[in-house]
Amino acid sequence: MMKHKMSLSILSATVSFSLAAANLLTGDVSAEAGKRRIAGGGGGAYGMLMKIYSDDSTAFHGKKSVRIDWDLSRDKYRVPTYRDGNIYMRTLPLERGKTYTLSLYAKASHDDYPIGIGMLSVDCEGGRYHPVKLTREWQRYTIHFIPQPVAKASREHIICLGFRHNVPEKSSVWIDAVQLEKGENATPFENPEKLVIELNLGKYGWENIYSKGEAVPASINIVDFTGKMAGEIRGRVLDYKGNPVSTFGGSFQSSGVLNFKLPSDHYGWFKAVVETVSNGKAIASDNMTYVVLKEPVKIEAGIEPYCGIINQLASGTDDHAPLLHRIGVKRVQVTRYHREVEKKPGVYDWTSLEFELKLAKENGMVVKFHTKPFDPPDWYKDKNELEELKTHKKHITAKLLYRKPQFSEWTKFLHELMVRYGSLIDEFELGGEDNGAMGMNSFYMAKYPEGIKTDNSGQPWIVTGPAFDDYCELNRIGAAEIRKIKPEMKIGSIRPWGGTSPYRDDWLFVRAVMKQIGKIFSVFPCDPYFSWWFGPDKHPNWDFDSRFYTREQIRKLSSEYGRGDIPAYISECGNAFDPLCIDESPYRREHAIRTAKDMVAARAAGFYAYDLYGGICMDDNCWGLTQEHKLQSATASYSQVAHILENVTESQYRKQDSIVRVAVFRKKDGSGTAAIWADNGYRACFPEALVKDAVFSDLMGNVIPAEKEREIDSTLIYVTHKNYLQLAELLGKAEFLSTRYCQIHFRAVGEQKAQVKFTNLSNTRDVTITAIIENNGNRQKEEITIPRGYSLIRTLDHVSGVVKASASKAGTPFSISTNWEFPGIRTIQHGKIPQSPVGLVKTRANILPADPWVPWSGMDDLSADIKASWDKDYLYITAVVKDDQHFNTFKSEMYKADSLEIALDPKNNGSFVPLTGTEIIGNDDIDMGLSLANDGKIWRRCYIGQDNGVCQAENSRILRDNQKGTTTYEIRFPWKALGVTPHAGMVFGMSFVIFDDDTGKGFECYGYDGSGVAGGKNPALYNRYILK
Repeated sequence: MMKHKMSLSILSATVSFSLAAANLLTGDVSAEAGKRRIAGGGGGAYGMLMKIYSDDSTAFHGKKSVRIDWDLSRDKYRVPTYRDGNIYMRTLPLERGKTYTLSLYAKASHDDYPIGIGMLSVDCEGGRYHPVKLTREWQRYTIHFIPQPVAKASREHIICLGFRHNVPEKSSVWIDAVQLEKGENATPFENPEKLVIELNLGKYGWENIYSKGEAVPASINIVDFTGKMAGEIRGRVLDYKGNPVSTFGGSFQSSGVLNFKLPSDHYGWFKAVVETVSNGKAIASDNMTYVVLKEPVKIEAGIEPYCGIINQLASGTDDHAPLLHRIGVKRVQVTRYHREVEKKPGVYDWTSLEFELKLAKENGMVVKFHTKPFDPPDWYKDKNELEELKTHKKHITAKLLYRKPQFSEWTKFLHELMVRYGSLIDEFELGGEDNGAMGMNSFYMAKYPEGIKTDNSGQPWIVTGPAFDDYCELNRIGAAEIRKIKPEMKIGSIRPWGGTSPYRDDWLFVRAVMKQIGKIFSVFPCDPYFSWWFGPDKHPNWDFDSRFYTREQIRKLSSEYGRGDIPAYISECGNAFDPLCIDESPYRREHAIRTAKDMVAARAAGFYAYDLYGGICMDDNCWGLTQEHKLQSATASYSQVAHILENVTESQYRKQDSIVRVAVFRKKDGSGTAAIWADNGYRACFPEALVKDAVFSDLMGNVIPAEKEREIDSTLIYVTHKNYLQLAELLGKAEFLSTRYCQIHFRAVGEQKAQVKFTNLSNTRDVTITAIIENNGNRQKEEITIPRGYSLIRTLDHVSGVVKASASKAGTPFSISTNWEFPGIRTIQHGKIPQSPVGLVKTRANILPADPWVPWSGMDDLSADIKASWDKDYLYITAVVKDDQHFNTFKSEMYKADSLEIALDPKNNGSFVPLTGTEIIGNDDIDMGLSLANDGKIWRRCYIGQDNGVCQAENSRILRDNQKGTTTYEIRFPWKALGVTPHAGMVFGMSFVIFDDDTGKGFECYGYDGSGVAGGKNPALYNRYILK
């Protein structure tokens, strides 16, 4: 198959010119009105954002350019391949497979100044940075690239300029006249706009934090390149929901600066938007955000601060610690690895660490120091392992441990650190996400395969063997060395991700470590991320209740293997949103809401601290509190939730029903705070005494009317009261009424047979409904009472077409109704030889992504014919996949290349048992992958659900015929392992996905028959089959 290849080259400043072509960038790309159009784009890369300045002292085009100042001595990361300083520019959508040319003019304060230029996008292959050496004179630099037609392509490209750590310690770079055009030639620079504007507030982008009533100055710089334009400025201020707060404006005549004052009479996040209009047409626009916050909470004596963050305290020429303090951050992580301190054998450089630790303490923060017993300086690594690592296929992600006799260098590093700075460190983490770094270390898995065990999903982990023992010993001696200097130091390690669901044993490695060295830890850090990405294409449900499950797992582990029920904290967690969503979009709003909800739930579950991942100027790719140098609404929700959760000594967490949550907290002074949320369609009825004595406020901290009845939804409302016990008692008397008092679900249970389930959503009261079911002209109506927390099922015969069901409740005007189309049910005949067609992939309609650029050339490229049969012991499946190229080097991650994935809902209850946020599929379902690796080894793994022997080697085989271009998968599923007893007439769910990799670099597309597997797990969407 023909593949498009990436073509990248960095050319010198001398280029050939042709007639000017259209500049595909938009806005002020020569920095005449300001700086953000050139260097204000957002994310997609790990790296700190850097402050940028408009400079009128030098320019290639016009009167101004953009300047970036750099001070290496202030940067805490000293490794040249990790987290450099970046600036970004966004482009318009580009055509895949076409050649484009990006050009820019640049110079530096020093000759031979190294930076990197690159197109940062998953559409483009190639390195992230391509090195360039700048000089003191303006020169033009050009890069050619071809957007690629690959799966999971981003919807735009990001131009990334990266600043390496081998730059002169204090230096500057200037950029001007950026152009993007079609074709292979860089034509003379042409500004794409006739008029450009930039809106700036009183402070630098992410520093726009104000107190209530404080002046918020706004200035609009207008540059008219024609000198003849006139019109009006239209401005408005929006809140985090996108609602207008105020308007402002005026007229303009050619170039100039207009000044305004913006409102600060409410707490929260706000966005100022301006546009110029001339002759009735919008010409240019810009926007900037700001937040209005309460003063930070003061921590009472004897109380552990709760609200932390993962953020650099200093970078470039900027200190972020005062900003973090102003937001309400009380804890910060300071990270340093041995290799970053000992740059030469025996020579330690603590300069940047000392600066950062002191900066944290100057701003009143608890310091959590983080390091790892991995990847020491090369001269302390085992020489044989270094050589072996060079040939290891995944050497980039495989980190080496200190090995004997170099253990003493690890303890020496910790000793030197503690002698100097132990008094500035409050907590010590000897590892982080070690279930990945050690438990899934591909190098040591290959070296010590006898130490591997698999969890109940088939995921392998290292849990014994020499490397595992060394890892445990490094933790043990490291903790002992720290306590020699500071006996009371709180020490934790492992810091595992996962542990959020009872349906997957993903803490197998954690349990093994705790069993061996659990008694050395006095605290337990964890990174229990949910499925983090959300936006227009993905909106996962989060089960905040699972924080209690995670906390209980820690309690059990530490009680069984450690020092008892040791304190636990969330050391890193957060959520990412689609970076293309506008600031006031529902997804950014959801980011603000989920951040606060998760911190509330974790506090109620008993975690003593929560360190949010992503802060000011960090990871501007959708994680942080900033995007494109602008504060996001989560900044304000974080600041307000700190007022609710700091100084807490006791908590309650109430599940009023399946939706409503009420968390009540006792403060040290005896007062109480509470957080309440539900969903659309809920009404709260509060006792008169609560309405009289309590203060109600919104997500951002603004006081809202105290009403006996009020609508509530998924956005938190906060309640404060002078007495915790009274608050808890009064909220216990509150009633939460839903217009959705029940849920209705359907499922097929036969070829013409279905069931309808009515579920009472309340955990506190019974509900009586009038239920109506209609199908084929038949109408069934009855009054039924459903006990609290229970469901009632009605069975329908002779079903076809659309089934309608509704429920109404006396005394409420709201009725609930839904429709369901009876699915086609495929039959599977009895026998040992699969002959019943159960899956077919043969047209473009069966291939995803649907993007026509995805390279599928026909049935020889990817198609499949899948058949099945059954007997009393097994379900038999044979899938013959036509595939002209077969590649898979991903071992247990076989879904990344040529492989088959089968998902089963054996009990046919996928549509009857709604999933929570911790569940991807039900605990009685199976999602299994099989692949034939390039070396001939067959990999089997139960991705999710219970294995129970399904993945045993005797139950499957794979045959490849390169001459015919076919891969045949033969699988038998033991009914016993599936938890069902088969019989004629039994209905179950099943779907298939076939991944296609034609290059050896990962799958480009996949074929499917049945939904609910790739693109979002949902057993309710599987195909339905009946045994004959």
